[in-house]
Amino acid sequence: MWLIPATAVFGYLFCFILTPIVRKIARFLDFVDRPDGLRKTQSEPIALGGGVGVFLAACFATTLSFFLAAELPLRVFEESLADLANMAFASTYVGLALAAVLLGLLGLVDDKYGIRGVYKLLGQLVASALVVFWGQGQIFQNVGVAGFDIEIGHLGGPIAIVWLIAAINSFNLLDGADGLASSIGAIFALTIGLMAIFTGHLLAAVIAFSIAGALFAFLYYNSRPASIYLGDAGSMVIGLVLGSLALFCSVKEAAVVSFSVFFAIWAIPLLDAGAAIIRRKMTGRSVYATDRGHIHHRMLTEGLSVPQTVALITALCLITSLGSLLSVYTKTSLWSFLAIGSVLGILVVTRLFGRTELMLINRHFWSFGRHLIDSSGERKTSLQLQGSLDWESIWDKLLDGVEHFQIKRLSLNLSLPVRHEDFYASWKGAYNRRSARLWRIEIPLFAGEKIVGQFSVVGEHGGENRASTETVNEFLTFFGPIEEEISKMLRAEEAATEERSKSDDSSKDKSA
Repeated sequence: MWLIPATAVFGYLFCFILTPIVRKIARFLDFVDRPDGLRKTQSEPIALGGGVGVFLAACFATTLSFFLAAELPLRVFEESLADLANMAFASTYVGLALAAVLLGLLGLVDDKYGIRGVYKLLGQLVASALVVFWGQGQIFQNVGVAGFDIEIGHLGGPIAIVWLIAAINSFNLLDGADGLASSIGAIFALTIGLMAIFTGHLLAAVIAFSIAGALFAFLYYNSRPASIYLGDAGSMVIGLVLGSLALFCSVKEAAVVSFSVFFAIWAIPLLDAGAAIIRRKMTGRSVYATDRGHIHHRMLTEGLSVPQTVALITALCLITSLGSLLSVYTKTSLWSFLAIGSVLGILVVTRLFGRTELMLINRHFWSFGRHLIDSSGERKTSLQLQGSLDWESIWDKLLDGVEHFQIKRLSLNLSLPVRHEDFYASWKGAYNRRSARLWRIEIPLFAGEKIVGQFSVVGEHGGENRASTETVNEFLTFFGPIEEEISKMLRAEEAATEERSKSDDSSKDKSA
């Protein structure tokens, strides 16, 4: 049995050696993540491709473990070696390996050149389908929920694909602070490795422990201040592999999968991803848009340092992971639900995360309810998602022009991630969307050379004896001073931020 935890040591050593090599190659090839003044806030370019080192280290560690198992009289590995000889079983892991390579290549291209979200999603769909349908094919036909087995038949395959895509993206979204994704990934890998031992999936245990060891080594280079990042190539592959192993290991007798087990493990990433979707859809943004509203960003905004944020989120993930392990060991879902409830309670009581999304949902339903009662009435909402600048006064000035210009719809979307400023407001009156009299304008808003938001307006030409262009030009004249006021607020905030930064640097120099 000693060879399974030894695999983690192999993964650690291989990754500790490989990561500096990968970092040097990445810098030589200019494969780096550059600060952009908006979302990427590091002070200098940081090497990408750390996921390549983690993946190779895990592969080497797994290969070495099974080589030793074949050479040494280790009875604990006899079942796994027999499974490898079973082509139907082994091909399931072949499918996982092919999917990981495909997703890794996709991630490398995305890290270097950037890929549209829909194309990334397509690649994730193909990779997930490889895992689910290669070899053994459909993984389960029944779902275990709260002690009840629900037969789903051939829906098992599609549900498994949805789970894997969720695991990939939720893990990828958490890769936003030095050491965060690596820490969470290591905890998940250890949890899944122990789960695999409990359920007799020894090959899965070896792979999981090798990943855990590799990620612990990578943390040495990825902790603040990081000298190399996992990149999408790393975070997406780790999400895929761990999500797949969790799925394999939670399948019980009669092809029943216990959803509560791996849902508990992934509770924090899934909560964060779900909140991001709600936040973006309800503010009229693309689900592929980036922002700084994730759980780690919120904690940083509340004044926690990066190490404190990483430690707190890792601790929350540890709680849910322990709950899932207890559920597997005791064969009851109670512990998983208790763990999830405890974590949600902590976040709600401390108000560290979720408050903004709940406010958005509340305002959306109140607005929708009022619209059902009076469909001819106006629908108005405004919400300071983050920050302290007085965007409400700007919005009130825009609303002053509604009646004069016969405006039918207004929206203001501002997002300044570096300064933790995020504001959304919309107003909608009753109008016929198919009317030929409507005119529309979308205006990008800038801070220097960077786009930080968008203002959109829909108006209706009143039919008076004047050209439509006159109405539009008059509105633009009205909007000009407001746009200038927005620019002044942004410039003032930028100057204040620079002044605070200089003051902090001066304080550090004096203390030194």
